[in-house]
Amino acid sequence: MAIGATVLDVFGLAYFWGVQINFVVTIFLLIAVGLSVDYSAHIGHAFKEARGPADERARKALLTTGPPVFNAIFSTFLAILVLANAQTYVFQVFFQMFTLTTVLGGFHGLVVLPVVLSFLGGDSLDEDDNGIEKFKGAAAFHGRNS
Repeated sequence: MAIGATVLDVFGLAYFWGVQINFVVTIFLLIAVGLSVDYSAHIGHAFKEARGPADERARKALLTTGPPVFNAIFSTFLAILVLANAQTYVFQVFFQMFTLTTVLGGFHGLVVLPVVLSFLGGDSLDEDDNGIEKFKGAAAFHGRNS
């Protein structure tokens, strides 16, 4: 969801920035998908590994992997900032597409995805002694302790 939204937003804002869709833009867009996956995958994995209710899992995911993901976004942005005044078409488009990708991919990975996961991610599952996953709150709901 976050990856698709990032690609759609990059396409839309690239149009308003005056970028014409061509072979060069398509290649940069494919690279943008990879960066978007990177930003969202780390948050999603941390959410999957966390235990507790969905909102707490989203909070834990942001606390554990949010700072490294932000550092990746910020360092990528700093790396392409030197291309802001480039005169060559390829480097101009590179700067425009990667600026959109880092800003929008970072926004979707660090803001939108955790919010969506906190509402739709569900509570974590625990394993019983036999290795069978069970819903964490099911025993309390049915009045059982095991």
